[in-house]
Amino acid sequence: FFLMIRRPPRSTQSRSSAASDVYKRQEYMGELLRLLKEDALGFLVSLVPKKVKPNHVTILAFIIGMVCSYFCLYRNCTTYAIIFWAINRFLDGLDGVIARKRNQASYFGSYIDIIFDFIIYALIPIALVQQNPKISSYLCLSIMEGLFFVNSASLFMLSALIEKRALSYKKSLTSIVFPVALVEGTETVIFFSLFILFSEYLEILFAIFSFGVAINIVLVSYTHLT
Repeated sequence: FFLMIRRPPRSTQSRSSAASDVYKRQEYMGELLRLLKEDALGFLVSLVPKKVKPNHVTILAFIIGMVCSYFCLYRNCTTYAIIFWAINRFLDGLDGVIARKRNQASYFGSYIDIIFDFIIYALIPIALVQQNPKISSYLCLSIMEGLFFVNSASLFMLSALIEKRALSYKKSLTSIVFPVALVEGTETVIFFSLFILFSEYLEILFAIFSFGVAINIVLVSYTHLT
């Protein structure tokens, strides 16, 4: 998107320039958050025994996430659920920092990390709906999970195109270069935390999150494919 191969028509230049400015700001904020996370967790790497590999932390994070999903089934276990969710997210950030600091990054580690994340992202909303199962809740859940799936497929496809077109003009902290998006990791963590803490408002929260993801799909696809 940022390295335009052809000059856009004069009638669309101002609109494209405005969109570019928005996405550059989003990219800057995303990169800033990633660097802050890297610095915040970096000092903890020295406290982790050398025998502990990044993949060990990834697997532990997955187990913690599964425990969180279990507690999400019960309304009176909200405190346990949010604690295990916080630990899961902490470990999910720590494994990557360990891999980079100790030069132990691998494609396998990146693969299981994102697969485990998506399993947890799928299970937590399903478990929360079981607290008070209603047709309307299942409908909102289905729409959200469907949009989440389409959004993920879109981002992965665009990521492949970015790599193919050599648009990743700078080194990324992650193994996969994702396009800048409206709803990214930070926003997802915030919303899932709200899902857990305010499960009585799941339908409203699902609707808001679904709307954001839908806008995300349209904006990202339009920006990177036109």
